[in-house]
Amino acid sequence: MGRFREAIKSLETAIHLNPFPPASFFLNLGRACIYTGRTNEAIEVAKKAINLDAGIAEAHFVLGDAFIAAGKSGGALSELDKALSLTQNPPPWHIGHKAVGLVNTGKIEEAVASVKDMVSSRPDDAWGYMYFAYVLCLIGRHEEALQMAQKTATLQIGPYTEPSIKLLSGLSYGF
Repeated sequence: MGRFREAIKSLETAIHLNPFPPASFFLNLGRACIYTGRTNEAIEVAKKAINLDAGIAEAHFVLGDAFIAAGKSGGALSELDKALSLTQNPPPWHIGHKAVGLVNTGKIEEAVASVKDMVSSRPDDAWGYMYFAYVLCLIGRHEEALQMAQKTATLQIGPYTEPSIKLLSGLSYGF
């Protein structure tokens, strides 16, 4: 519902009331903290999830995402690599977020190659095209980004299709 501040309060209460909170509580709290700009707190709670179970790929993904949101892309790459290594068939958003980390650390060619490989291996997956468009926006290749956003529009990614396309199109046209 996008009510992340309320989610934070509920999750903090759940963690406080449970003497042995599971890693998922911290993962969800970390995500909510990222969405509200509380990136340093997101990093701390993601680390708590990893301390509970370092084998949960999603814990490393949330920590990597928190590092990206905090502008610490170098730390993000190692966490996203760890998440990818723990997942046999990583979801496109894991690959896409790593590509964002690569862009933020100046590894442009590697970022483009990773999203290009993703759409080649998953030609019917709208998420791959969406992340390809986002990476292209980040590196200033806006005409190509718009083409990828339009390709995304021909595929379905669930309820986020229309807002995602508008965001990517706006980024492409706006820069």
